Formats: sequence, C-alpha cells, structure tokens
Amino acid sequence: GNPSRGLIVAAQYFYAFFALPIIIVSRPWWQVIALIKIFVFSIFLMCLFGIYLIHIDGQTNTNFVIGNGRLKSFVERANECASLIALTIPLLLWLSRMVIIRSIVAWPVLVTLVYGIVLTGSNTGLLAALFGYGVYFLGTVSWSRFLLGVFGAAAGGAVIGTWGQLFLPQIFQDRVLAALQSGDLGKAGTFSDRFDLIIEALQISINTILVGLGVDKYRDVSYREAPVHNSYLLILTEGGLLALVGLVLIIAGGLYPAFDNQRRPGWWFSSICTFCTVVIFAVLINATPHVYGRFWIVPIVLAVAVSLASKREGMVPGHLRVSTNESD
Repeated sequence: GNPSRGLIVAAQYFYAFFALPIIIVSRPWWQVIALIKIFVFSIFLMCLFGIYLIHIDGQTNTNFVIGNGRLKSFVERANECASLIALTIPLLLWLSRMVIIRSIVAWPVLVTLVYGIVLTGSNTGLLAALFGYGVYFLGTVSWSRFLLGVFGAAAGGAVIGTWGQLFLPQIFQDRVLAALQSGDLGKAGTFSDRFDLIIEALQISINTILVGLGVDKYRDVSYREAPVHNSYLLILTEGGLLALVGLVLIIAGGLYPAFDNQRRPGWWFSSICTFCTVVIFAVLINATPHVYGRFWIVPIVLAVAVSLASKREGMVPGHLRVSTNESD
C-alpha cells in the first residue's frame, strides 16, 4: 500500500548492514583502535551529559529525558539508549585488556556507562549489559578471579536488593528494582504488554511464512495497533521467512570472524570481544521492534573489525597500545 516506505526502509537496512560494514571492517589496526576509542569516548560523554541533565539540571519531558525521568539522550528512545551503552561495554573491556587504555581510566568509564543504563530505567539494557559483561568475564579470567567475581556479584546483588532504594535513582527503583524485589514482572515496565504482542505475532506469522504483511503493516493488523517489540518476529511477519533468514545470516556473519580467528597471535581476546558484542545484539533485538537505525550497527562492526584486524595483522602491536600514528 506504500511502496515508497518500503524503499526507504530497505535503503536504511542496506546502508546500516551493508555499506557501513564495508566502510569500517577492512581498516588497519591503528584506524580500528582510533575508531573504537572515539566511539567509547562518545558514549562516555553521552552518559555524563545524561547524569548532568537528570541530577544537576533536573530535566523531565524534554528531547533528552522522558516525562517519567528516563534518560533517552541523543538516541531518542530510552531502551535503545541503554542498548547502545550495553553494546559499548565489550569494546571498553577489550581496550583495557589490551592495555590500550589503563585500568585507572577504564574503571571510571565503565561505572559511568553502567550508571547511564541505570538512568534509562531499562530492564532490557541492564540485563544485556550484565549478560555481556558476564560472557566477557567468563571468557577472559582465571579460576581464582572467577570465584572472586562470583562472590563480588553476589554481594553487589544483595546490597542492591536490600538497600538499593537508599541510593539508586527513582526511575530505576520504579521500573527495575521493584520488579526484582517483588518478583512481579508486571512491575518491569511494559513487559506484560510486550509479551501479549509476542503471542499475537506468533499467531500472525502462521500466515506470513511465504509473503509478509509489508513494511510497517504489523500495527495495522495488531489489536494493540503497535509493532511487536521483537525484531525476529516483526521481520518474520512483515517480511516473511526469507527476510528472517537474512537477518539470522547477518548475525551469523558477524559471529564468523570470532570463530575463524583461532590459532592466531592474540586471537582470543579479539574473538571474545567480537563474540560478546554480536551476541548482546542478538539478545537485545528480542525486545526491539526495528534495528535499521545506524547507531545499532556501529559497535557491532567495530567489534567485528577487531577480529578481522587480528586475523590479518596478528596481535595488537605494542606501540599501537599507546599510539595510533598513521606512519605505524
């Protein structure tokens, strides 16, 4: 019913998932590192800006803060803002592990990123960040540090669950902490409504296996007049099975360099960074209606570029850990 809208969305996906990767992934080490540093620093500044807006300026119901106090910053949606921050964490951990930035810098940045997610009040973003950090942690630590990390996580969870209301932002208490303390998923934002849409999408998908509904048409047939917040199901219902297979192949294509990078110098930490970032994305889009926004793909492509550069050039050269001079 609207061919122009179909062309626009196809062009958005084409640019985000085809053109941008081609532009970024084949760059040499010094450029990959420079781009990752710039990206991580940008998200860090975005979180600092959000902290200022909420705790100092006291903004609500603006272009950067939703009426109920959730941070959306430059991303325009709170859940997507939290997702972008979560996708940044593996890149930061990789920079620290390869001693490209020092731990004394990495830890304050990590705390700021996590607090930025807290200010979004996003259950999805927080779970994705914890999942991603957990995967990276399991893939890079010794048994002694593993036991220490498990103990620290348990202690931190106990402190937040018991005394979180004394120091956590109100929006986080309302949308996340209340659900954790009570065990009632109904208090976790719009979880119940989204689950209803998922059930509806599964029923609709029976008739859209071969030919989908068309771009943006799910809301026209939904009794809630809203798209299902699950990219896999939305693409299956609007584009059909072939479109869903395409999305899965894109994700598999992102994972491939992580597994193809074995037995090469320094491959392990690069592979973990790539694997962790792509898996976080695959998990996140279970709670997101659209993924053609360009902000989605940048951290993923940068993480894939890490494995590809490691495969081409070996481990990060020592001089590139402190310098990204083009002459190198």
